[in-house]
Amino acid sequence: MIRSLTILVLLMFGWFAKAESDDKGAEVYNQACVMCHAAGISNAPLVHNQEQWNERKEKGMDVLLKNAISGINQMPPRGLCMTCSDEDLQAAIDYMMSAGG
Repeated sequence: MIRSLTILVLLMFGWFAKAESDDKGAEVYNQACVMCHAAGISNAPLVHNQEQWNERKEKGMDVLLKNAISGINQMPPRGLCMTCSDEDLQAAIDYMMSAGG
């Protein structure tokens, strides 16, 4: 019984941590990414568009984060969010790649 409760608590903690990460990703997206990724400006992949993000995901998450940090094509470094940490950028990428809005 105690083992089952321990597993349940750990699963709930993981769910809450994921929800917090999703919230942070949405916050960063709305602060810094929405302008280009909501409309696809300069071929920016659209938020929650699985097809467009899967093309980029094939290159690897490390490459996606590196491109967000350094900039790529017409995207400026950090999407001009100079106060965003690497973790913030990763959360925003995860949010934009997710299926739901």
